[in-house]
Amino acid sequence: MKDNKYLKIWQIFVIDVFEVKLVKNCLFFLTVYFIFCLILQVLSFVRKASVNYFVQFGPTFFIIVYLILCILSLYFSAPLIISSTKYMRSWKIPVNQQWKRQYDQNLLIVTAYLAVTFFLGMITAFFYVMPTDQDKQVFFENDVAEVYFPKWQNFVIWFSKIGFVPLTYISIVQPSLRIVYCWMHVKFHIYNCLFFLKNMTGDDREIARSLKFCLRYHAEITLILRKILRGVQIYVLPFQIVGTVLIANVAIYYFWFQDVLTDQYLRIFSLGITAFIILFGLAQSGQAIEDVSDDILDVLINLDWCDWSESNKKMYLMFLVNTQRQFKIKYSESISLNYKMGVEMVKTFFSIISVMYRLQK
Repeated sequence: MKDNKYLKIWQIFVIDVFEVKLVKNCLFFLTVYFIFCLILQVLSFVRKASVNYFVQFGPTFFIIVYLILCILSLYFSAPLIISSTKYMRSWKIPVNQQWKRQYDQNLLIVTAYLAVTFFLGMITAFFYVMPTDQDKQVFFENDVAEVYFPKWQNFVIWFSKIGFVPLTYISIVQPSLRIVYCWMHVKFHIYNCLFFLKNMTGDDREIARSLKFCLRYHAEITLILRKILRGVQIYVLPFQIVGTVLIANVAIYYFWFQDVLTDQYLRIFSLGITAFIILFGLAQSGQAIEDVSDDILDVLINLDWCDWSESNKKMYLMFLVNTQRQFKIKYSESISLNYKMGVEMVKTFFSIISVMYRLQK
């Protein structure tokens, strides 16, 4: 597993790049800079006290808030992700070659998803960097520069726009691709374990040895997966709040300033496609994590255990009990990161659009 070339590509893109000291320093400077801009813009919101003004610059304001949240969670989650994935790669576990070939093919597809997401993200960043005649009515940084730094206006505007490129990359990596990266490590071991479970043969002694191995193997995987899930769930609520506010602001802006959108459609379209791809990756990863519990149960239930010894049956029951609790990335007790959540978010977005359209009429 640790020699897989596709996994190494993932590691470079989602982990190694952000461990370079120069990159850390640049991102720290960008974070401080944009937080400073946000503070100035909040002062402008208070100073003007205008709903029209807030709606006008709300979307870009909350995009920056979202990007800063991505940076902060990127670094706070890094130690957990690095230690967990490194620990899993260090396991000296026999590998089922049939599963390894299947896993490599699966990882090739997921790496293609990484390439497409990165490509779309960079195109989106490019569209936002390129100037248009209506940028002054779209980006709050332009207003901040004009009010607070008139002599440095062009520099502030261009620096802010160029800063979108690395920040866009970060928003793709965290949380979406890092969750996928962790999941690919866990998936390798879970389904490797299942292959050994499915193919247990021999007398009671061999069955007992295989069961003990699979039970310990599964316990290690469960422990590390729950550790990762606890670390991920800390950031779920902040992302949910900021994401919901951002979607609402974009929808309101769309109907409030339709005349401004004449040269913004490429930006909106590319941003929408990229956001959809990222949402799909998140929902798919969350759904896959939930499906693991069903896969493990299916294998255990279909094992031919009736003729096993009493001690082996007890181990089997212990294994069965340990798999009853489903793995989930939870927003709350009733909402989890899965396909259903993705569909609900899309429905919410179009509901907001529908309401705004009716209000406009």
